Amino acid sequence: DKLQEQLFTAVMNFAKTGDPNHSEIPFWPASTEGDEATLIFDRTCSLRHNHDNELMELQKMSGAKTGSFAGVQH
Repeated sequence: DKLQEQLFTAVMNFAKTGDPNHSEIPFWPASTEGDEATLIFDRTCSLRHNHDNELMELQKMSGAKTGSFAGVQH
């Protein structure tokens, strides 16, 4: 399956070299502060910049906690 191969090759490239790029996906630049590059793996792969910004702002405004231990009682 094409999608499986695209994702697998990106992960293997990243594991080997730190660079997920290959000829079967759009160029995926490294994220920088203020420009987070997100590759959407789907029938047609696409690159989006700052894809979650609006969602993250809504989460901040709602007062929801974030992080891997957000719901853990101490």
